[in-house]
Amino acid sequence: MTLVSNRYTTIVVQLARLGDLAQTWLLIDRLKKRNGPNATALVVDRRLREITELMVGKNNVLPLPINGYLRHTATETLLKVWREVADLKQILASSAARTVINLNYHPAIAALAEAIPASCHLGARWKDIKTDQPSDHQIRELFNATSGLRRGTKHLSDIWAEYAENGVYADPLQPLKLPEEVVESGRRIIRSAGIKSRDAPIALLVGSGLIARSLPVSHQSLLTAELSSEVPVILVGSRQEAQLAEDIIRASSASSECVVSLCGRTNDTAVLAGVLSCCRLAIGVDTGPLHLAAMVGTDCLGIYCGSMNYRETGPYGSGHVVITPDDPDYPCHEREMEINPQKYTDAISPDSIIRIARDMLHGDSISLAPGVGVRVFSSSLSFKGLVWEDVRLLRKPKGVNL
Repeated sequence: MTLVSNRYTTIVVQLARLGDLAQTWLLIDRLKKRNGPNATALVVDRRLREITELMVGKNNVLPLPINGYLRHTATETLLKVWREVADLKQILASSAARTVINLNYHPAIAALAEAIPASCHLGARWKDIKTDQPSDHQIRELFNATSGLRRGTKHLSDIWAEYAENGVYADPLQPLKLPEEVVESGRRIIRSAGIKSRDAPIALLVGSGLIARSLPVSHQSLLTAELSSEVPVILVGSRQEAQLAEDIIRASSASSECVVSLCGRTNDTAVLAGVLSCCRLAIGVDTGPLHLAAMVGTDCLGIYCGSMNYRETGPYGSGHVVITPDDPDYPCHEREMEINPQKYTDAISPDSIIRIARDMLHGDSISLAPGVGVRVFSSSLSFKGLVWEDVRLLRKPKGVNL
């Protein structure tokens, strides 16, 4: 493990997944502006090291292989997890950092997170999860947004930034500026995959990490078929989602010059960031690549149904769009969606998504026919944080060329 430098003012601990890491960007950006570019360190899962280095710098990352171990139940593996956490505890306790901020709230690592000596704990403790009640009044809003009723109205990023660092530098959030070589690597991957057009593609984010949240193949194949007739479409996902992408392409009958799968070719998170930065639009459910696309400044169309609450975890930044069911019971509890996922993933028709995506590509007003059963919101940033409003007129796309 990297030794903690005495120069750090703040150490942020985020051991969860890609989407959770991307949503720390508001806090990291403000800390860097206030304290300097090398005064903030990030403790992350080892799999996310590459993108984390782009966020805070190569020498400011403390990687741990926590999530990989948690998939196993062997005693020796679990003991190794605790040894890693014990090492981290000793390192953080001996560091000269003024503040250690623990942002973990997922049940799987809540008990581990309690062992981390932090001056600010924004995660649910294990005892909170067992009793379904937060013991800390200050994190009640966060707890309800993630483990409770899922009826929160404030974005996770805003909660983290406000609670963790009162009075931090509050200029508008800027996208993460990627080095040119990272952006160029994204362009090369897209070209080498077989896309002939020089137009910037749409990224269709095919997976979700959770089966209950994934859009049906029929929906995604129709999206692919219709949108690829206007602009190139790249299917983005993990190695495990490669077969899903092939099924989508096969069902769409789209030309191989207009549609390609990059699933399994972007497992390096910095490479994934480079690819997404070259896209004019990213379409997907509440998942890591969607939040990464927003972090690097790519326009996003988020499909939020069931327990996915766009006000809590929608793409963060200005000019993004989300589509939700026009249903008073939205959002539901996570358990309800797990019991009957198709009920919720079918709530938003592919025709509605296609219509909105086209309007975003052409910079037109969103124009849905009456009775389609969806609501559409666009994002903007104010001094209060992320604001969602009914869509009226969207700005023109960036027109990035490959």
